[in-house]
Amino acid sequence: MSNFVSPLSAGFALVAVASGVAAGFTFVTVDVQSVEPLGFCEPVDLPGGGVLAYDGERTTPVGADTTITVSIQPSGPHIIDVEAVLVAAARRQLFDVSPRRKDAHGD
Repeated sequence: MSNFVSPLSAGFALVAVASGVAAGFTFVTVDVQSVEPLGFCEPVDLPGGGVLAYDGERTTPVGADTTITVSIQPSGPHIIDVEAVLVAAARRQLFDVSPRRKDAHGD
C-alpha cells in the first residue's frame, strides 16, 4: 500500500512540499490537496494540463482536455529503504575516510 498524493486542482492546499521533478533539476514547490492510501493496481484518474514525469528522467505533456489513469503496479521498480542502506553502510564503516592504521606487515 502506498500513498497517493493529489496535487492541488482547486481549493486550499493541505500542505506545500518540495518535489524533485527530474534528476539534475532543482526542486519545485507543489501544493498538495490530499493524501490517500492507494493499493497496487488501483486506478486513479488525474486531470490533464501538465506534464507526466516518471523514472526521474522522461516527461510526457498531457493536454488540458485530457484525463489520464495511473496506478502502482507490483512489477514496477524496486523500492530501496534508504535509511536502512545508510545505517548498514555506516556499520560497515564504508563512509570512513580517516587513514587506517597499518598492521605489523605494513598493510
